[in-house]
Amino acid sequence: MVHFDHENKRVQLALRSHEILSTLMKPQDQNPADCVTLWHPEYADYKIAATPGKPYGHLPVHFNMVEANMRLRRQQGQQLLGKDEYVLSTSNFPRNGCPEFTWPTHKPTPSTSASASIFFPDEVIFPNHPRFKTLTRNIR
Repeated sequence: MVHFDHENKRVQLALRSHEILSTLMKPQDQNPADCVTLWHPEYADYKIAATPGKPYGHLPVHFNMVEANMRLRRQQGQQLLGKDEYVLSTSNFPRNGCPEFTWPTHKPTPSTSASASIFFPDEVIFPNHPRFKTLTRNIR
């Protein structure tokens, strides 16, 4: 997810998945058998991940369902974002690790953070699951 600051002509990673993921996951928590999409936490707080609610079939006609399901997942995520926020499908954000690459802006604190990074503030790590910061501490 990204945040566009049109006035300053800046695009930053929107650290909001911890705010919107619980809303996206409500239907699957209440009735998982009827969900067309399933939402999952990701390592970074600017990512939202979804999978189809059920596996696709093995027939050629099922290939036509993939794109529609991907479009639906994007729409579900986009509905919960603010006016200047957008869902992007990209392998990496070009300014990742540069000064002020997040929105809201956070500065790295290498002496006290789990990542000990001089480029990547811990606020980028998804805060609502203990696995992610623990993983970070164990691999540095």
